Amino acid sequence: MGSPHPLALNWEELYARLRRLVRRLIARYSVAAWRGQEEDLVEDIVQESVRRFIERQPRVERGEIEPVRSPEHLLFTIACNCCLDLYRRERRLIHTGGEYLPVLRGMEAGEATEQALERVYQQELFTIVAREVEHFPQGQRRALLIDLAELMSFDEEPTALQNAFLEQGIDLSHYRDWPEDRRQHEQRVALRNHAYRRLARLPSIRAYIAGHEH
Repeated sequence: MGSPHPLALNWEELYARLRRLVRRLIARYSVAAWRGQEEDLVEDIVQESVRRFIERQPRVERGEIEPVRSPEHLLFTIACNCCLDLYRRERRLIHTGGEYLPVLRGMEAGEATEQALERVYQQELFTIVAREVEHFPQGQRRALLIDLAELMSFDEEPTALQNAFLEQGIDLSHYRDWPEDRRQHEQRVALRNHAYRRLARLPSIRAYIAGHEH
């Protein structure tokens, strides 16, 4: 069964969900240069994501690429990639006197950690990640699971990452819409950052990355 045509999608609902997702991503990356222009960034990223999604459709109709089973998930993935691309560009720039100069990779203290964290999202790592997170300190564990749940859709069958956690007895859907006030949110963000750094330093993660370098 083919995927629905873009015109058949509920775009009003999709736009609302996209905006919520992108707002969370922008807040998560916490880039100083973005402060005060978050809503403009949200709209730019949403519009760019929709443009890329729609431009893909003619290639599907010509049979050049396969249709996707869930257009919504594809759209959310495109939005996540747009946010990540924007974040990477910001990470490689230093603002000095009105000019932007490229940062040498070797000078970025967090570069190795960032590379390691990006690898976490490869499918082969999901089982390792789910198993390791089970043994994290409770606060870091909960903060990381809430963060993952915020970036996922639970409308259809579980994804590979969700299944990996389910095999460890962790249902990520239980961590959606976690209630918290401003102080609790700030504490969770700090714990989440510690959790991702811990994950990147784990011997099992490092061994996987070393074994899959090209």
